[in-house]
Amino acid sequence: DHQNYMDLGCGTGALLFKVAPAFAHVTGIDIDEAMFKEAMRKKQDPQFSHVSVIQGSAEEYLTHDVVKVDLITLGRAIHWMEQPI
Repeated sequence: DHQNYMDLGCGTGALLFKVAPAFAHVTGIDIDEAMFKEAMRKKQDPQFSHVSVIQGSAEEYLTHDVVKVDLITLGRAIHWMEQPI
């Protein structure tokens, strides 16, 4: 039973929105403003009402919040991470 999915460094949401239909709660995080804005534009589709997109650092988000997820992806972002996750 897949409930929670998180995409770190989600960019424009290419992977985020492909995987989203399989999960009840979906979160994408990206630090880049242009990427975040494009992901937010895609999120406006009613089928993605269960998707949250956060502009910020994945490392900071995961350091400060207790996060329980069934799947975390990094897509093409692992090389951008400044510290181990």
